[in-house]
Amino acid sequence: TALTPQFAGTANTQAQKILSFIQYGRITTSGSTLTLTIPLATSTTSCILTIQAQIKIATIGSLNAVGDTFIFNETVGIKNVAGTLTILGTSITTAFTDTSLNTSTAVVSVSGTNIIITLTATATTGTLGNADCTIYAQQVIN
Repeated sequence: TALTPQFAGTANTQAQKILSFIQYGRITTSGSTLTLTIPLATSTTSCILTIQAQIKIATIGSLNAVGDTFIFNETVGIKNVAGTLTILGTSITTAFTDTSLNTSTAVVSVSGTNIIITLTATATTGTLGNADCTIYAQQVIN
């Protein structure tokens, strides 16, 4: 049997959109970044953006091991009024990490009508090696 989405109420000005975005990449130099850009182009909209980002050491550098990991999770509220994006707030950011990557970061910013997620892989000590990265974001637009 096919599943049917369930909802109640009447949609008025709601955008009725749930979008998913994903970016894969490999970072080979400590301090380098992987970026995911997400539009929120329609004026008078807002969104809840749930972000999950991961870094995994695929090839060792020095002072880290294959499989060392950094995991980041955050929920951000953003609005677009007259073409200007504003970050309303963020939930408590959760990061789980091995010691070798504990200075890595994920940062959310806005530019024009785009939301920008920047993941930075940083070796705490030594060299990075090859870090395979994933940024996943789900955007619920109202």
